[in-house]
Amino acid sequence: MTRGCINKCSFCAVPKLEPTYCNYIGIRSKIKKVEECFGMKKDLLLMDNNVFASEYFDEIINEIKESGFGKGATYIPTNQYDLAYRNLCKGFKLGGGNSKSVYNDRAYFKKLIKIYDEITEKLKDEEKGIFFSKREELGLLYFETATKDNVIAFHETAKKLYDKLFKQNERVRFIDFNQGLDARLVNNKKMEKISEIAIRPLRIAFDHWKMKDIYEQAVRTAAKYGIRDLSNYLLYNFKDHPNELYKRMRLNVELCEELNIAIYSFPMKYHPIDDPDYFRNRDFIGQPYWNRKFVRAIQAILNATHGKIGRGSNFFEAAFGKDIEEFNKILWMPEALIIQRYKYDIEKRAEYYGNKPSPYDGVDDITS
Repeated sequence: MTRGCINKCSFCAVPKLEPTYCNYIGIRSKIKKVEECFGMKKDLLLMDNNVFASEYFDEIINEIKESGFGKGATYIPTNQYDLAYRNLCKGFKLGGGNSKSVYNDRAYFKKLIKIYDEITEKLKDEEKGIFFSKREELGLLYFETATKDNVIAFHETAKKLYDKLFKQNERVRFIDFNQGLDARLVNNKKMEKISEIAIRPLRIAFDHWKMKDIYEQAVRTAAKYGIRDLSNYLLYNFKDHPNELYKRMRLNVELCEELNIAIYSFPMKYHPIDDPDYFRNRDFIGQPYWNRKFVRAIQAILNATHGKIGRGSNFFEAAFGKDIEEFNKILWMPEALIIQRYKYDIEKRAEYYGNKPSPYDGVDDITS
């Protein structure tokens, strides 16, 4: 993976937090150490800001594949009882060689008590009573009263039941470059290479409308190489116009329908991190196009959509309007009306819109 970014975008925190771009950081040994200490993990989340910019891009993808996250990757979860019991009794080494073992008794007492509870829930009445009584006798009903000696004394009973009741089945796993990829650096070779790993979702930055053609081509290239699940953060409240946010969201919905893919968009409000006037508040308003009413309106809409916009034009149009004109009407709506959209959509539509078309016409079946 990489750290930092080659770009110095004025709205981005990365140049301030990670000013120097490091184009390769090995992760194989770190993944191995995590698995040794804490067991196999389902997904790999990389806080990487611009992996496409790295001259070691192919090597990074190969390392990810070798670490168990190639396309179609599966794994069998580590036995959670064995892991908790081992780490409680023997600790785990975060370093190598002669490093001291680390113990976290409180955490693993909690984990084991939770496992005992899960075992109890699966037992039949008679077995449940015997198991519960034994736990009570050893003080293993609550983590506050648990001791290592009593956990060890209870080990054979608990392990036998856990192995019998909880089967470890094969599961799929995914990787996520969580900070997004630079659409300007996308080409066929890189997209074909990244399609070799179990990436889901593929996040492609779409920070402003001027990137429209480049972004759209990047999405089409991803679809070309079989990447069906995508996502992005949509910056707003910077120097953009609210209408540009609408157009970016609309484009994603249209690309979903045309290419039969899923793009989940997360509008993300800009807030400066280097201006003392905004260190203790969230009051920044992007000039000259944004105002407090518009920002609150977007947040009210996102409250109803759980912060994201997925595929489906009916859902999108019900939330944001059929076109920019309707979107602007929604921006000026009272906040309570926006939040209680579905209620007022049915009861107050005629009163609010009169004889004019409503952005919700034809979606009653969805919202009722």
